[in-house]
Amino acid sequence: MSAFSRNGNSLQGLRHLVPVQWKGSSELKQLSPQLKAHHVAEIVAVHKDTESVIQFFYWISKRPFYKHNMNCFISMLNRLVRDRVFAPADHIRILMIKACRNEEEIRRVADFLNEISGMGFGFSLYSCNTLLIQLAKFEMVEGARNLYKQMLNSGIQPSLLTFNTLINILSKKGKVREAELILSQIFQYDLSPDVFTYTSLILGHCRNRNLDLAFGVFDRMVKEGCDPNSVTYSTLINGLCNEGSQDEEERLSSKCTDIYSIDQWAVQIRTISTALKIFHWMEGHGSLANTQTYNEIIKGLCLGGDIEKAMVLFEKMLKMGPLPTVVTYNTLINGYLTKGNVNNAARLLDLMKENGCEPDEWTYNELFQVDIALSLLERMEEMGCNPNVESYNAVINGLSKENRFSEAEKICDKMAEQGLLPNLSHLWAVSEGKADEAEILLKEMERKGLAPDEKECLLLEEKVAVQHEAVYSFSPHEKDVNFEIVSNLLARMSEIGCEPTLDTYSTLVSGLCRKGRFYEAEQLVKDMKERGFCPDREIYYSLLIAHCKNLEVDHALKIFHSIEAKGFQLHLSIYRALICALCKAGQVEEAQACLITCLKRNGMQMRLFGQSG
Repeated sequence: MSAFSRNGNSLQGLRHLVPVQWKGSSELKQLSPQLKAHHVAEIVAVHKDTESVIQFFYWISKRPFYKHNMNCFISMLNRLVRDRVFAPADHIRILMIKACRNEEEIRRVADFLNEISGMGFGFSLYSCNTLLIQLAKFEMVEGARNLYKQMLNSGIQPSLLTFNTLINILSKKGKVREAELILSQIFQYDLSPDVFTYTSLILGHCRNRNLDLAFGVFDRMVKEGCDPNSVTYSTLINGLCNEGSQDEEERLSSKCTDIYSIDQWAVQIRTISTALKIFHWMEGHGSLANTQTYNEIIKGLCLGGDIEKAMVLFEKMLKMGPLPTVVTYNTLINGYLTKGNVNNAARLLDLMKENGCEPDEWTYNELFQVDIALSLLERMEEMGCNPNVESYNAVINGLSKENRFSEAEKICDKMAEQGLLPNLSHLWAVSEGKADEAEILLKEMERKGLAPDEKECLLLEEKVAVQHEAVYSFSPHEKDVNFEIVSNLLARMSEIGCEPTLDTYSTLVSGLCRKGRFYEAEQLVKDMKERGFCPDREIYYSLLIAHCKNLEVDHALKIFHSIEAKGFQLHLSIYRALICALCKAGQVEEAQACLITCLKRNGMQMRLFGQSG
């Protein structure tokens, strides 16, 4: 409201809009860009003329700067139901349902609509179906079941859309038996299943890997004169390819007999072959396959070792559409690499970039094995195709995981020769296994003129935390590491713009307290406060427990009171540590008071030491 006051206007004027002239109001034009949802909800609730409120509600919703929230819809519907204006209320109810963005909002809307339905504004078939579709969108099966029961109990006769939506949401979850019960009710209402009904059931059977039943539904729909559409065929193809892919994965990981493996292999070939037949039949009858269907068949062919047929489909996608996606390229590249054909994999990677399809993280980091990737890099260089930073990154990470640090370092040098600056992840990978890794990283970054981004700062801080653990390790291999290294690292990180986080401080304070270095821990807390950080509960806990162990009860009590003042909830372990320390230090009365406080805070009703707890 302050923005209104600054302009010398107020919301009060909008509450008295003249029914016919309000749209031309200069005051409204001036204020409308500043209107928020809670302003609109108030106007809707208090304005005298209902028709003006309805027009204003629609008008403001079309403004580019504004969007109704649930409170606006609730205010509007409360107003209309109160005034018994049900026709526009039904339309606004539909808009409200469609505006739901998540499960929480849908639940809130459903509860509200149930509440006002008892005020003479019952559900209509249209509003029920709209709500059912939204429940299906967020896969809220139980909510859909309850709404359907409520419809029947209210005497609302379901439509085919009602049944289809229910069958679809159940089938997506693999609950085909329940979906078939809904199917039987379609006939009870003298309705006939359509292509959407049957396709949903086919999807459910495919999700359950029961292809025989899926094709049984397909045969049934054809016999009943219901023509399958492209979605029906694509669903069957996807089911066949998924079945073949999973059978192939089972075959590869199976420790059973060779005969069992051969049987599984035969199933895989048969399912992909059937999928191809359906695919070609679709083409012959003018049904266009989508990208997912192409990708599933290509995946099945690659798993079956038939990369040549997979490439035929790929070339068809390039010529006729739909265009291949990163999934398509990844599948084919993997197919070639599995067969050891590095040259063709490299060509596909080039083609991928030429066609404007950017490789993703999986392409670089998951797809290539290290030795194959090295061969691929060499092949790319021979072809005059300069690898980019991501390509090098994948190889360096792979080499470092296998402890081949000298080879990784050579790749970094090769990058430098080509004018490519390695990022922090490269330097980190190369520095693995060496002493003082975080120190090495900082020196390398300074030498190469690199500044860390937010993600790289987190990596550095993790290195500092690991280095910190080494400070307090009893391992003789780390005897040369000391706390001063960690302190210097923190200072140097700050110099290059990489400020330590609260988690970094928490880790360091915890380690210092474990070793009884309270002064340094408190100095670190002082340092973090100067940098604008507020110590969290864990830092206070570490300090308090450390002082308790050292029987420094005055310091412990001071920290205890600080924790209370900041409103942190205290664990029972904190009370226990403090009470034990006070008792050992001979401060029994303070220990008694602390115990009573603990019992009160934790809701325990007891009588102790003659006092009521």
